Amino acid sequence: MTTTVLIVILFCLLDLSASLKNSTFFSKEAELVSILLDGYSARVRPRDKNGKTKVNVGITLSQIMSLSEKSEVMMSSMYMTYTWVDPRFSWNESKYDGILVTRISVDRIWVPNIIIKNSKERNLKESLRVNALVFHNGSVQWLPPAIYKTSCTMDVTLFPFDWQNCSMVFRSADHDQSEMIFEFPITKTLLYFFLSVYIKNGEWVLYQKPAYVVEKKSDEQFQEVWFTVILCRKPQFYVLNMLLPCVMISILSCFVFHLPVVAGEKIGLSISLLLGDTIFVFLFAQRMPSTALTVPHVATYLLFSMILLFLSIFCCVVVYNFHFRSNVTHEMPRVWKWLFFDKFAPLLGLQQPHRKE
Repeated sequence: MTTTVLIVILFCLLDLSASLKNSTFFSKEAELVSILLDGYSARVRPRDKNGKTKVNVGITLSQIMSLSEKSEVMMSSMYMTYTWVDPRFSWNESKYDGILVTRISVDRIWVPNIIIKNSKERNLKESLRVNALVFHNGSVQWLPPAIYKTSCTMDVTLFPFDWQNCSMVFRSADHDQSEMIFEFPITKTLLYFFLSVYIKNGEWVLYQKPAYVVEKKSDEQFQEVWFTVILCRKPQFYVLNMLLPCVMISILSCFVFHLPVVAGEKIGLSISLLLGDTIFVFLFAQRMPSTALTVPHVATYLLFSMILLFLSIFCCVVVYNFHFRSNVTHEMPRVWKWLFFDKFAPLLGLQQPHRKE
């Protein structure tokens, strides 16, 4: 009798513990997440049969926020896309009300520690660590947003009709290519950014968007993913506000020689044009990078225009000096008298006036 009572009490306790356990989960998804994370270690890297972790990398480019020629920095906003397989996250969806995907904090699971190599700021990682999408077949997808400032070597030879080639280089901070390899979800060597959410830039037009993986010769080296954007500048602003005024200054410099000497404004006009040309040189210097790799053709043109204006001022000074000479202030050397009066005058059919005249 006592044994029967104990057995009944034991079954009651087991049923009560099961009911209490089920009551702690307010939904099947909460129960699923608890079971998936039970005994899970975020420090252990998921592996395939070859002992490697394959991570698919993609970018959803939101906006090219700025591209500074002076500092050679590109600022861009984007959504990164990382996809990998973790066998520890597989379940039978029929046991959990048909749940195919759930969301788990990335602080509780393993995620690839990927940094940007050519960053120009201290933050080398994502701006916001959002939740990861975990699917019933073990696939994990993480889409963190990020704003990156990356270095971009500028070639301003054809400014403002130039094209720029800027790259963003990503690599793993922890695992070399013997442990982790990068792949693309579309093709093996080429990927185009998803432009469904791209916001157009007012100064730059986005053209080609290739991406490729740089594989190292040794397995102990880190694999790199290069995302490249090819940008074309819209030149309308610079043509109207900088190039056309420079051309007009050059045209006006030609009229310095047509201005009569008696007007007395040849030197004043030349100096005014030279000052205007100097201002435009200063404006171009404020935008161009302080490197000696390339020199814009526009800067060469402005320098040549300044040289011409300097020569015109020199010529004006010489012309003024000869024009305002008189017998009172200057006496012609004998050599010039002999050359012009005795030699050139008869050849040109000119006669020297009489002293009385």
